[in-house]
Amino acid sequence: MTTVNYNKIWQGVLGEIEVQISRANFQTWFKNTQIITLTEETVTIGVPNVFSKEWLEKKYSDCIAKSLKHLGVNARRLNYEVISMRGQAPKAGPAAPTQVRPVANHAMPQQALTNRAEPGQGMLNARYQFETFVVGPFNELAHAAARAVAERPGQKYNPLFIYGGVGLGKTHLLQSIGNYVLKSRPTAKVSYCTSEQFTTQLVRAIKNQDVENFKQRFRAVDVLMIDDIQFIAGKEKTQEELFHTFNNLYEAGKQIVFSADKPPKSIPALEARLRSRFEGGMPVDISFPDFETRLAILQRKLEDRGAILPEPVINLIANRISYNIRELEGALNKVLSSCELSGPVTDLSKIENLIGDFSSPQEQTTTFKAVLEHVARHFDILPEDILKKTRKKEVVVPRQIIMYLLRTELNYSFPAIGRRLGGKDHTTVMYAVTKIENALEKNEQLRGELATIKERLYNY
Repeated sequence: MTTVNYNKIWQGVLGEIEVQISRANFQTWFKNTQIITLTEETVTIGVPNVFSKEWLEKKYSDCIAKSLKHLGVNARRLNYEVISMRGQAPKAGPAAPTQVRPVANHAMPQQALTNRAEPGQGMLNARYQFETFVVGPFNELAHAAARAVAERPGQKYNPLFIYGGVGLGKTHLLQSIGNYVLKSRPTAKVSYCTSEQFTTQLVRAIKNQDVENFKQRFRAVDVLMIDDIQFIAGKEKTQEELFHTFNNLYEAGKQIVFSADKPPKSIPALEARLRSRFEGGMPVDISFPDFETRLAILQRKLEDRGAILPEPVINLIANRISYNIRELEGALNKVLSSCELSGPVTDLSKIENLIGDFSSPQEQTTTFKAVLEHVARHFDILPEDILKKTRKKEVVVPRQIIMYLLRTELNYSFPAIGRRLGGKDHTTVMYAVTKIENALEKNEQLRGELATIKERLYNY
C-alpha cells in the first residue's frame, strides 16, 4: 500500500472524528498525526509527542478503530509512535509517567517579540497569532468574529466588541487581528493601545497644546484596537475624543475593535452615545474554558516551551485553575521552572504546593457584604438601595442576582437570604433564584454579566 493510500485512509478517519468531538480537542490531539504503517494485524499511527500518544491510547483508540473499520481497515491492534516533524522517530525514549521532563526552552529572540504598530501606539506582540489561540466552546464565536474582521477589515462586524473576564484571551485576539492585518497588508496602519494609554496620550497632548496632532494620529489608521475600554468610564474628555475618533474612522470604513470586562450596557458612567456605538456592531463574549479546553491550552503551551509533563500533572493544573487562562499559564511556568531548578517532580502533593498560590474562584470564599457591594458596583447603584423595599426595575434584577449568588456561592438557606435582604419572604427568594437559573440558560448577556461579577468578586 502506498503512502498516498495511507494519507487517504487517515484523512477519512480524521473526517469522521472531527464531527464527533470538540474543535479544541481535535486540534490538540489529532493535529500532526498520520499513519506510518498498516498491516492486516496492526495500524501504527505517528503522533507529535508523548503526551498525545498517551492521550490517544487511553481516550480515543476505540473511536479511531471504529472509524478505520468504516473505511474497511479491520486491524486488531493500534500502535502509537512518537515522530519528529520530519517524520523520524526521536532518539530519546518517552518520559516515565511519574516524571516531569522539561526540555530546552526555544523562546523567540527578543526582536521577534514585537511587531510594527503606528508611532506612539502600543506594540504588537508577535507571539499573539490566531494559530496560537486555542479555540473551544467558550470562545469560538469571538475567535470566528476576530478572524473575519482581520480578513476583511471595515467590512464585517464594525465595531467588534469582545468582552469577558480577566485573563481569558481578549488581548490575544485583539493583537492577533493586528498581526494578521500587518502580515497580509504590510502597508496598513494598525493602532493598538489600552484605554489607559489612549487617555494618557490625550492628557499629554492637551498639556503640550498638541491635540490636533493627537487627533490626526488616531484618525489616520486603518485598524484601531483599544483594550480594556471600560476604564474610560467617567472620563468625560476621553469619551468625547473617542466618540469623534470613532465617527471619523467608521465613516471612512476603517475597522474598530474594543475589548472590555463586561458588555457595553453594563459599563457604568459610560455616555449613552458611546454605548450605542459599541453595541451597534458585533458584541461577543468569552466565558470560562471547560476542562478539555484547559488541557488543550496547557498542551499548546508545553509545545511552545518544548517541554513534556505527564498526564497526571497536567490534569492537576487544569483542575486547579479553571477561571483564568493567564493563571493557568502562570501555574504551568512555575512547575516547569521548579523542574529545571530541582529536577523532575515525582510527588503530586509537591505540585499542589507549587501551584497553591493559584486557585479558581470556585475554591475561594466570599461574604454577603462582598456580594452586595460587587453587584451594586457592577450595576452602578448603591448597596443600600438594594436593601430597601422598592420594586424599581434597576434594583430588582441586581437584587435577584444577589439572591442567586448567596444561594449558589455561599449556600445560604432561602429564609436566611430573605432576612439579609430586608426581610423578604423565602418564597420570594425561591422565585428569584429560579428566575435567574432559567434566564442563564437562554440569556447570553446575563451569563456574561454574572461571569464578570464572579471574576471580580473572587479577585479583589
